[in-house]
Amino acid sequence: MASILILGSSVELLFQFFPGQLIELFGHGDELYLQFGCLVLRIYMAMICIQGIQALASNFFAAIGQPVKGIFLSLSRTIIFYLPLVFIFPMIWGIESLLFAQPIADFISVVLSIMMVMAAFKQMNRMAKDPVLASEVEEEAAAA
Repeated sequence: MASILILGSSVELLFQFFPGQLIELFGHGDELYLQFGCLVLRIYMAMICIQGIQALASNFFAAIGQPVKGIFLSLSRTIIFYLPLVFIFPMIWGIESLLFAQPIADFISVVLSIMMVMAAFKQMNRMAKDPVLASEVEEEAAAA
């Protein structure tokens, strides 16, 4: 987890401190093009530093035999949170608010991922202390 946060933070620093150089890798334009590109890149990628947590949580659920939760977390960022925000934000705050839909969706999906993983760990701790509960959970998982 620490390596994901370190990598994400390193990428975040690149987006925040060198957006002009990154944009110029893909094309050149006038000053307005560069200013707009820097603004978009900085806002759109604002939560990339924590996004790895959501991917890690999704894989965690797949690894412990709960793939439905993993799929739900995978879809949460784009389908469940981002798309509705893309439709709702412009109606309320105008077209510029579209830039904020992705970082907000990223943040919400990471918070949801953390909450779900914490709940899973609590359940695993309860199962470790109570063998009867563990067998019941295993039976439910086998039936699903």
